[in-house]
Amino acid sequence: MSLTTRMNGYFREQSQRARGLHVLKPSITLPRGVLDGPRRIIDPDSGLVSQETTSRELQVSDYHWDSQFEELLEANWEESDDDQEFTAGEAITAQFKCRKPRVPRLMQLSVDSIVKNVSSITYETIKNMPSTQLEFLWRELSKRCVYSFNTWKAFSKALDRQEGAILNQFRYSGSVAEPVPSLSVYTKPLKSTTFDFLAHLSITTAFGTSNMVELSTLVNLVALEISNPKQDNRGRTAGKQFDASFGDRVIKTWSEVAAKGKGFKVLRILKLRNFLEITNNCFQYLNDFPALAVFDVMDCDFNGLAQLSAEKLGWEIHPDGALLEILQSDCVKHIMAMRASLGLLARPIRRSTAKPLWDKAKITMIPRSDVPTLLTGGSQSAARNSAYLHAEEQVRAMERTPAGRAKLKRTGLSHFEAVDYISRKEYRELETWEFRTLTSLNRISELRNDEDLRAAGLKVGEFVPMVSGEFISSIPIASLRLGPELFCTPSRADLHQPFYDGGISDRSLKYTSKNLGVGAKGYVYTRITIPIARARSRQQLNETIGTEASGSGSRPSKRRKVRGDKRQQIGDLLAGVMGVI
Repeated sequence: MSLTTRMNGYFREQSQRARGLHVLKPSITLPRGVLDGPRRIIDPDSGLVSQETTSRELQVSDYHWDSQFEELLEANWEESDDDQEFTAGEAITAQFKCRKPRVPRLMQLSVDSIVKNVSSITYETIKNMPSTQLEFLWRELSKRCVYSFNTWKAFSKALDRQEGAILNQFRYSGSVAEPVPSLSVYTKPLKSTTFDFLAHLSITTAFGTSNMVELSTLVNLVALEISNPKQDNRGRTAGKQFDASFGDRVIKTWSEVAAKGKGFKVLRILKLRNFLEITNNCFQYLNDFPALAVFDVMDCDFNGLAQLSAEKLGWEIHPDGALLEILQSDCVKHIMAMRASLGLLARPIRRSTAKPLWDKAKITMIPRSDVPTLLTGGSQSAARNSAYLHAEEQVRAMERTPAGRAKLKRTGLSHFEAVDYISRKEYRELETWEFRTLTSLNRISELRNDEDLRAAGLKVGEFVPMVSGEFISSIPIASLRLGPELFCTPSRADLHQPFYDGGISDRSLKYTSKNLGVGAKGYVYTRITIPIARARSRQQLNETIGTEASGSGSRPSKRRKVRGDKRQQIGDLLAGVMGVI
């Protein structure tokens, strides 16, 4: 603060005291880092009025992202009816409806007072409140979008996970486009040793290798995505690039922590993008992660492991596959296996394109014992969402006209290929950055019945939440992206179709993609079965990878052994699928 400013403040205070006036202190404290101000300044030459504030530089220890939020009022939020469910289109239409203004109610004034002090809400301050008051307060905060991550954590833990709960109680999404260099600033609030929630972390800007190694302390980490920003034609990048030290050694360090049971107990998805230091050598460490179901690599120095070698290690390979579509297809296979185990006849099964779910949608709780009956009974497995039905109408209309049939012929798409393509395109426009990974986690929960989480010591409960006909995770998930949103090359979603024709003679119902694995830039490895124990040692894993590197020139006895191992793996897969029912 300059000497002139201090002198002006002193004389102003003396003048006010002489006139018997008192300076009223603000009811709220100054923002963090502000030393003085704001002060009004008038330019004597131009007469322009401005404000001046003196602040100190923000330190890492002063940065509390988990307490920040932006207040966004919904249109007609005072009149919204929480008991009425809307589709995305109806919610947008409702914003343009004009309603008469009315005098604020006493309840609204009370909520306004709470909103002003929302940053002071903790779990300890609300844990003894009646459930009806908690639900009402959460709905009001949701209408105004004023809850921070800390507020969400408190309410997500205190609220009952029961019938009629709101979807945003089970999930949180946030992003920091320009994070500070210290990764612990973000991982400490995300950490939950009691597993009150699971963490989904997406990193799209560089952090130090030591910071990346310390991710093993985030015990509730369920999905980890790390993308190295690419340079464009002008040499610019969307974010800071990682150095060459991030590679196989980091994966090895993580696996050693996981093998000791000190971290990564619930890690299901690991995605890596654009790392030349990630090679085939890292594959030998994957089986040390007890719950890992997906290893997704793209634009790395990873040439892919052969199908036989991957199956021997318990993995299934999908060159250039789209993760969500792969899991959608696996869900259909899962339903087929359940129908066979229940002695039911095979029949056509189709899984509609996954759709974004509305944050205010109501939760329906389904007993876990009823899930197999619900999936195999037809209501859930054959459910088709509005986008699918609309796409089917479009394709049928095209098939009625010569011009439409000619257009379909030019594209080379069959009836159901065209329907899937149109329905995916409609929902892709509504997808947020976390949608595909979050939905993939829900599909893994459906396939495994959360037995991997139960094996890690988590309490998954006897009920499974369902929203709009889709099962979601029984444990809340918080998604956080650190860095700018990167637009990666989309995977070939048409390689995996969630459909089974059940032996129908019309072969147009069942189709396969051409040129599978040709020019693959990425690989998706999936392991749906839950590893009961680490059956293979590190030496056996090295032998498997070394055998593949030595070539295929083996004796017939070895080839018979490989075929026998393959049949054994298929048997284990079917037994594992049926064993988690």
